[in-house]
Amino acid sequence: MLQPTIQLSAQAYVIQWNRFLERFIVFETVFSEYSQTSKNIMRGKGLVDENLQLLNHYSRQNLTVLDQFVDQIARIQQPTEFVALHEQLQMVIKHYVTAAKDFVNAMRLTEESEVEQQLNQCRTIQKQQRLKLNQLLNSIGALNS
Repeated sequence: MLQPTIQLSAQAYVIQWNRFLERFIVFETVFSEYSQTSKNIMRGKGLVDENLQLLNHYSRQNLTVLDQFVDQIARIQQPTEFVALHEQLQMVIKHYVTAAKDFVNAMRLTEESEVEQQLNQCRTIQKQQRLKLNQLLNSIGALNS
């Protein structure tokens, strides 16, 4: 069930993005842990019950939650002074999610070297998007003053 679009004041918009950032940090931490766990598994240093198939299963579940999170962001009706910034923020989040999906799909590859290369490439993209997100969110203060 879709919730209605939310019209926010500038101050409420900034507060909402701070909340979203807190949730985003959780997703970033989860995918960072998946990356490290997948490397451990491929190097034979994983725990006894860890394997890429199970990790793939859990990461797909987290992608579903990440998609719901992105849908919440899309429903924000930003104040006029934040229109351009909001579009940039949404684009960064979209690229992050695409890299997250590619990351999860890479776990299904059969060649271990391909898996590791794809996972590293996807994590690099995610990290770049995280940095862009931080830069954009830091610019909110300038627009809000």
